[in-house]
Amino acid sequence: MRFAILGAGGIGAYLGARLAAAGEDVVLVARGDHQRAMAARGVQVHDADGTRTIKVPALAPNEQFAPADVVVITAKAHDIAAMLPQIRAAGKPNALIVAAQNGIPWWYFQHHGGELEGTVLESVDPGGVIAKEIDPDRVVGCVIYCPITLMGPGIVEHEGPKRLEIGRPDGKITPELNALAEAFERAGFSAPRSENVRKEIWIKLLGNAPLNPIGALVRKTSGDVVEHPAGHKIVGEIMYECVDVAKVLGIDVSVSVEARLAQIPKQVGRHKSSMLQDVEKGRRVEIDGLVGAVVELGDRLGVDVKALRYVYMLAQML
Repeated sequence: MRFAILGAGGIGAYLGARLAAAGEDVVLVARGDHQRAMAARGVQVHDADGTRTIKVPALAPNEQFAPADVVVITAKAHDIAAMLPQIRAAGKPNALIVAAQNGIPWWYFQHHGGELEGTVLESVDPGGVIAKEIDPDRVVGCVIYCPITLMGPGIVEHEGPKRLEIGRPDGKITPELNALAEAFERAGFSAPRSENVRKEIWIKLLGNAPLNPIGALVRKTSGDVVEHPAGHKIVGEIMYECVDVAKVLGIDVSVSVEARLAQIPKQVGRHKSSMLQDVEKGRRVEIDGLVGAVVELGDRLGVDVKALRYVYMLAQML
């Protein structure tokens, strides 16, 4: 199975390195100093297995390579539309397209059923450009629980879980999905196959929707935010708003807000969220899929998301 990992920043580089170390055929596609460092010396990995450098082909976006069986998109959601030509070129005609983004993805309402079938969220996919271009039958949703810090060009550090929840928009567990999960498992990840990956998206959003923007705004780790009385209160309010939106969409997140709050210091501890890392490095933050999409859905569905709306407005000034 040949993998092409596009937008291979921190998580993409780590995933690609571990897949390559497990014997998979992998090519990383990245930009700038990060790409050049990986091309020159490989990916330097720091995790529970120790420190080592793993050689993986790392190309710039304009370089050509043999089409892959699996195209993994680890770029930020706001970059995907501009990457569509690259995505087309990266995979074979029947390649799986693994959408490994945080937040509400472009494909959420494809194969959804009911009145919302085919709904396009302007905050995620303006004009439905991505949804029109990528066949939902080839899409695999991927919810990532794998905290990564990009320490420098070509250098990644991991601490915590290594779990990739995967599932198709139509909920089917296919042989191709099983083969993908087995490749991830050989690389050291747990890869549960989900018949309802949308539920997994909302469970992760309970943490991401409040903690990413708040952490970036106040320059604190997720653990520091929830351990502060004010942070604990506002994060809890936003989590309840997310639960309310999910319920209207027919999703029972099956975890209480109180339990989710209690998990955060243990699960991510002092890890800096990806949004906080982006702010510190002067990069554009990924706000719309994580926060704007929930606000847009709240407005569409008549759910009060007042606390999240205020945080969203503040985060737009980052």
